[in-house]
Amino acid sequence: METKEGEVVCDFCGKHQKFIESLVASKQGNKSVGICNECIERSYEIIVEARSEKQAQQAKAE
Repeated sequence: METKEGEVVCDFCGKHQKFIESLVASKQGNKSVGICNECIERSYEIIVEARSEKQAQQAKAE
C-alpha cells in the first residue's frame, strides 16, 4: 500500500493515491494492504458475471 517514498498506492492495480477516488485499507500482521474503488468495482463486476454464468448453467441442468 505504500511505496518506499511513503506514497499510498493500490496493491491490486498500482495506481497512486492522486489518481484514485478512495482506498480501502486493512492491516495484515505488520503490513497494510489496500484496494482502490476502481478495483473494488471491477471485482464486483467479475463476481456478478460469475454468478450469472453459474445460474445459467444450473438452469440448463434442470
